[in-house]
Amino acid sequence: MRHNRRSATSLALSLLLPVSLAVPGRPAGAQDTAVVFLHGINSNGETWNYHADSLSRALRVAPVKPTVDWTQREYDQATQLAGILNGNPLTSHPARRMPFVAHSNGGVASREYRRIGGRLRQIATVATPHRGSLLANNWLNGIVWADGQAFGNALYDPYAFTFRNDPEPPGSLADTWMVVRPIASFVRTMDGLLCPTLGFCLIAPLTNIAMPFVGDVTEGSPVLETLNGGSNIAAEQGAVDSRVGLWSAIASNDAMFYLLTPTPSAWATTRQVAYGWYFHWFTHYRYHHDWFLRTQGAPRWLDGAIALATLDIQWQSWIGALNSWYFQIDLETGAAFSIIDMVPNDGLIINSSAVYPGGTRSAQMPGFLPHTWQLSQTSVTRHLEQALSVDFGIPFRGPAPTLPQPPGYSAIITGPTEMRPGQTCNWMGSSTIVDPTYEWKVGKFLVHTGQELYYSASSNFTLTLVASNSQGHSASASTPVTVSSQSAACAVQ
Repeated sequence: MRHNRRSATSLALSLLLPVSLAVPGRPAGAQDTAVVFLHGINSNGETWNYHADSLSRALRVAPVKPTVDWTQREYDQATQLAGILNGNPLTSHPARRMPFVAHSNGGVASREYRRIGGRLRQIATVATPHRGSLLANNWLNGIVWADGQAFGNALYDPYAFTFRNDPEPPGSLADTWMVVRPIASFVRTMDGLLCPTLGFCLIAPLTNIAMPFVGDVTEGSPVLETLNGGSNIAAEQGAVDSRVGLWSAIASNDAMFYLLTPTPSAWATTRQVAYGWYFHWFTHYRYHHDWFLRTQGAPRWLDGAIALATLDIQWQSWIGALNSWYFQIDLETGAAFSIIDMVPNDGLIINSSAVYPGGTRSAQMPGFLPHTWQLSQTSVTRHLEQALSVDFGIPFRGPAPTLPQPPGYSAIITGPTEMRPGQTCNWMGSSTIVDPTYEWKVGKFLVHTGQELYYSASSNFTLTLVASNSQGHSASASTPVTVSSQSAACAVQ
């Protein structure tokens, strides 16, 4: 998906009717601007409490946090939103146009609200699928269900086959199933998990009727085609002074767990342990004395191991971020290695969809910010504060804060600068940033997250390390790596 970034429109003075609102910590009678904070799917207005409360303490903002029925079509959400705002004393004046801040699908509903005549003056969207979510397409057309079933079967089948055909299965085999079963069930029922987490739910499972909003957020939906069409973009540029799109990106490792579970690290560990068991049983049956178990059982265990090792590739494919991938496994040691060439994304929404169409500004929020974490992180608050104060022109409650000059953060790459084609080498990253998250890129492509990198290549490349943290601090370092058959093995020049 492509997007165009247009130059910022001149900030013409528009009608702003301030309202009085008493807020703890400021004198009564001070003038605040009513700002509408609209939630996304599977949430409500209260999900904005963290950011809205912080922003209202720093800026002359009176938060308005409506709750709409996110399960409905975008038009119906927009109509409901209009009724709520028209009935709120802070936003009811027919001449008052309001600034909006919207998360995820809330940005689509906000744009639809303006299209049907809503009084939207400025808008900042956070991880909004302006051009749709391919996960919605893949969910509706059954790909997620089919792939999830295939994954579950790849994990169930080796156990079923072994218990059915091996008269003397290893005594610990049943115990390992207790470790594997949770993750097998997790992905096998992925179609159902998308309901409580993302709101991709079936109203009537037997008839496969999805909640109304899902069809509106698919890539190429009539709703998005209308919102992104030339006439509506021109209308937005004429009516909406500032149109800001904010987005974040995370690495591919365990992105599914960060999006769908409250304990992603525990699930990632379970996946790693499960992979170890599948490879263990593959090795056991690979050299088994029974020909049938050796030729029919061992491949099943290997398939299960590969399914676990390539789960990140599967998820990036579902959300439409996958460009290409490479995977290899050492059948002797079990060492698995993969390269995922993907479009930057937050685990759900790719950046090219989150960039505001024809907007005045779009920016990536640095740091590790999965889609479902974005409403509870201080670094996002700072980006919204910048949007409200700089892009929207909303003043601070007191003098604008003078931030201390940040220290000169640095990142360091330690590792080889030359290697042989196909050889796997190792690099370590370090940084002066406190509690950093490390991302490794080859060229423009993100290949790994974590302090340590193992990588192989067939031609020269530039390796870049980006270190960042939740406070918004970042630093980077790059080093060219020569790949040649004449090079020394993983050597530092």
